Amino acid sequence: MEAEKCFARSFLQQLEQKPVKFSEEFIAPLSRLDIVPQEVILNEKKKLTKIQLNLPEINLPQWDGLNEVEKRDSEQIDITIKTLRGPKKTTNIKARHSDTIYCIKKSVSNAFNVDLSQIRLLNKGKVLMDTKLVSDILESNQTKALLQLMIMEKKVPAEKTQISCKITEPTTTTQNETVQLLKLDTSFWEDLKAFLSTKLDSNTCHALYNIFKQAYANTKT
Repeated sequence: MEAEKCFARSFLQQLEQKPVKFSEEFIAPLSRLDIVPQEVILNEKKKLTKIQLNLPEINLPQWDGLNEVEKRDSEQIDITIKTLRGPKKTTNIKARHSDTIYCIKKSVSNAFNVDLSQIRLLNKGKVLMDTKLVSDILESNQTKALLQLMIMEKKVPAEKTQISCKITEPTTTTQNETVQLLKLDTSFWEDLKAFLSTKLDSNTCHALYNIFKQAYANTKT
C-alpha cells in the first residue's frame, strides 16, 4: 500500500513538470489566464500578426474645392447706399450673395442711426422687399451695386398724431359750403408715392397717386 502511494506521488510530480495541453476549442476564462503557458500565448500572437484583413477597397470621391455656388457666395459684394432725398449721405456695405435685403437694412440702420421701420431701399426706382436676396438684384459677374435709400418719417403714437395734425380754420366758399383745407407739403406727396410703390405695381401706383393729387387740387379750387 505504501509503495502505491509513493508511485502515485512521483507520477503527479512528473505531470506537473510537463506543459498543459488544451484542445483547439478550449477557451480559458479571464480569471484563469495564468494557467495558459506563455509559449501558447506567444504562438497565438504570431498567428494574429500573419493574418491579413481582406477589406474591400473604398474609392472616396476627390474633393475639387468649392463649387460655383459656394465660390460665388463666398465673394463679397460692395453695396453703395445713397439717400434719395434730404441731406446727401452715402455709406458702403459689404455683403454676400445669400444676404437678404433685411440684413442690408440692419446695417443701414446702424450706419445712419435711424429706426429699421423708417428705411426703404430702392433699386432702379423700385422698392426692395425684405426677403429678396442680394443675388436677385445683381447681374452675372457683378461685384458692385448701388441702392437708393429713402428714410420715411418716424411713426408716432395715435394720440400725438391727433395733436400735431393741424387743420386750418373753416372757410366758406362761394356756394356757402364749409370745407377744411389740409396743408400738404412736398414731402407728404413723396412719402405717399413711396408707400404706394410698396403695395402696388408701378402702373397702378402712378394712377392712384394722380387720383389723390387731383382730388387734393380740386379741394383748393
